Amino acid sequence: MTMPDDEKPATRGDLRAMREVMATKGDLRKLQEATKGDLRKLQEATKGDLRAMREVMATKADLRKLQEATKGDLKRETDSIRAEMATKADISRLSVEVAKMSARMGQMKEDILSEFRRHRDDLARSYEESVTKGQMYFEKALTHGDIISSHEQRLTDHERRIRAMESPPPL
Repeated sequence: MTMPDDEKPATRGDLRAMREVMATKGDLRKLQEATKGDLRKLQEATKGDLRAMREVMATKADLRKLQEATKGDLKRETDSIRAEMATKADISRLSVEVAKMSARMGQMKEDILSEFRRHRDDLARSYEESVTKGQMYFEKALTHGDIISSHEQRLTDHERRIRAMESPPPL
């Protein structure tokens, strides 16, 4: 009958293979020493980090002082803002002033519009006068042409009569 592999005694080859895979007591001691050294270094580094953090981080006492200072600052700032805010009386006075200003602006608008209309009417009247004068000049130019034509005709007749008088009578 054959024995299963688990029940057979180990051979030298099996033991050699086990040495390569398994750690020995010496290996474990080296590992234990390395781990203890690493832990000591880590512990020292962590203590240093905590000391540095204490210098940077605020304590409860620091936070209480800051809270009290902040409350005082907020109260002073709130009081300052309230002092600068307008009261109901200020707003009432301001609304009256705005109403007065609005009325003055309305009056100014009306004044400007009436002045504009007056200037527009003056301009239209001046335009009408210019057109009328231009028309008169045009009509004068036409009549002048007729007058000049009639004068030229008279002058021609006059010259003919002078020549007739200056010439010897026909025999």
